[in-house]
Amino acid sequence: MINRLITLTEGYIYFKDKPISDYPVYEMRWDIGYVLQQIALFSTYDN
Repeated sequence: MINRLITLTEGYIYFKDKPISDYPVYEMRWDIGYVLQQIALFSTYDN
């Protein structure tokens, strides 16, 4: 939600005292990284 991949249906999320809707989408996606909680293993040989 914070990098705006999912649109909020109600309420607000604030980043640096401003709603995230005030920031351009590309800026939020470029500046914020995240790590998935589920591990996925794959073979590079098959790809």
